[in-house]
Amino acid sequence: MSGSAHGTSHAGLLITAFAIGVIVGAPTMAMATMRLPQRLTLILALSVFWLGHLVAALSTSSTIVLIARVVTAVATGAFWSVGFVVATAAAGPHEATRATGVFTTGHALVVDGGQIV
Repeated sequence: MSGSAHGTSHAGLLITAFAIGVIVGAPTMAMATMRLPQRLTLILALSVFWLGHLVAALSTSSTIVLIARVVTAVATGAFWSVGFVVATAAAGPHEATRATGVFTTGHALVVDGGQIV
């Protein structure tokens, strides 16, 4: 993005759009996917996340990149809302805190690692 004609303000818009998408997406997608199996929800969320980033990476249109960022943000919200439940349930009551930490760390590494690559 640094060599882009849009510059810093466009990069800030993309980051803000992603943040708003996660904030809106997490509770919305938690309610929308409540009746789906958790495993299916996680697989769908990761698939949308992956495809959205692929579209953003291959696009030459800033509008398409912005839309793809919002879509991936909503998928991230869905993944977080279900992933925490699955992680803590799988770990059990005595290890729930540790499972939350591992989940959060793993997700942060993936998201931040994706920004670096």
